[in-house]
Amino acid sequence: MDKSWLKADRRTKEFKRGVEDLLLFASHNGFDENKISCPCIKCAYSKSWKARTVKDHLFLNGIDQTYTCWIWHEELNLEESQPIAEETDSSQSVDQIPLKTENNDTHLCVLQNTTDVGPYFAEHMAFLLTRYPEHENDEMWLKNKQNETFPKWFKEKIASDLVDGKEVPQEIRWIADEPNKAVPTFSGYRVDGVTFCTKDRDDMRQVQCSGVCVEADTMIVQGKDKKIEHVSHTYYGVIKSIWELDYNKFRIPVFLCKWVDINKGVKVDDLGYTLVNLNRLGFLNDPFVLAKHVKQVCYIDDPVEKLWSVVLKLPEKKHYEDNDDENEGSVEVELENDFFMPNLPDIDECDLASYKRDVDELIQLS
Repeated sequence: MDKSWLKADRRTKEFKRGVEDLLLFASHNGFDENKISCPCIKCAYSKSWKARTVKDHLFLNGIDQTYTCWIWHEELNLEESQPIAEETDSSQSVDQIPLKTENNDTHLCVLQNTTDVGPYFAEHMAFLLTRYPEHENDEMWLKNKQNETFPKWFKEKIASDLVDGKEVPQEIRWIADEPNKAVPTFSGYRVDGVTFCTKDRDDMRQVQCSGVCVEADTMIVQGKDKKIEHVSHTYYGVIKSIWELDYNKFRIPVFLCKWVDINKGVKVDDLGYTLVNLNRLGFLNDPFVLAKHVKQVCYIDDPVEKLWSVVLKLPEKKHYEDNDDENEGSVEVELENDFFMPNLPDIDECDLASYKRDVDELIQLS
C-alpha cells in the first residue's frame, strides 16, 4: 500500500485519501470504530477514539510521518521489512554485539525472569557442581558457566522429560524451545498504558520516553581473594532498541538499553537528588531487560554541571475514557529521590494483550 501521503500537505486530496485508507484498514482488521488508536502528533498512539475523531485529529494535528508500517492497527508484514546487518568488532560494545550472542542473551534474560524456570536453574547448578567440583568455591565462575550453558541444557532437559512422559506446563514447553530467529524491532512500544520509545526516536520529538531505571541484584567481586558480595542497585539508562521475542504461542518485549556506570556515572548531590552522566556507560555485556521490569524516568539537564542530568520519576499513568478531555495533559513530575519500585509480576503472569507496538523492522538472528 502506498504511504507517501504521510508526508503530503494536509490540505491535499492525497492526504485525505490516505487518512481514509488508514481508517478503512483499521476497520477491516477488526478494530471497533469507537476504539481506533490515534496516530496524530498530539495523541502519539496513547489514546483511542471514534473514527471521526481520529480523522479530525489527523487533519488538525498532523500524523507521525514515520508511521510507514501500521503496526498499531494490526499491520505486521515482516516480508517487507529488511534484516539489519550489524557490524561486530572486538570491543563488544552495546552498539556492536554479535547477533548470535544477542540471541542467547535475550533468551537467557527471559529464562532468568520466569518463576517456573527457577527450579531448573537450581537443578542445573547442582549438575555443574557435580561436573566441575574443582570450582565449587568459585561462585562467579559457576554463575558465568551457568549463563553460558543453561539455555541449551534446559532445552534438552525439557525434551527428555517429554519423551519420558513427564508432565510439563505448556508455557515451559514453548519457552524452552527458544524464540523465533526473526525478531521484529520497534521504535515505540506501550506497556500497561506507558509509552516507551528508543533514544533515536526521542531525539526527533519534543517529549522524552526513552529513559528507564530498574532495580536489580548484582554480584560484585571484591579484593584479591575474589570475595563475592550480593548488592541491590537502581540502574539508569536509555532505550537503544525494542525487541519482541516470539515464542510462537506468546510474545515477550525486551529493551536493549545503554546503562549508566553506577560507579562513575551516578551520584547524589547535597540536596539528595540523583544525577547521572549518560556518557559514562557500563554493563556493556548485559544490555537487555524485560519491558515489564523497568520504570520510566526523565532526565533533565543539570544547569550547574553540564555533563550531568537530574533524574525525575514519572507518576503512574491514569487511563481515562475517550470523552474525559479535562484530564488530558495533566501530568505531575516528582523528584527521583522518592523512588519506589512496586513488586512486578513475572513474565508468565503478564497480560500480553496490554502491549501495543509501533514502527517495526526485522533482525535475523543466526
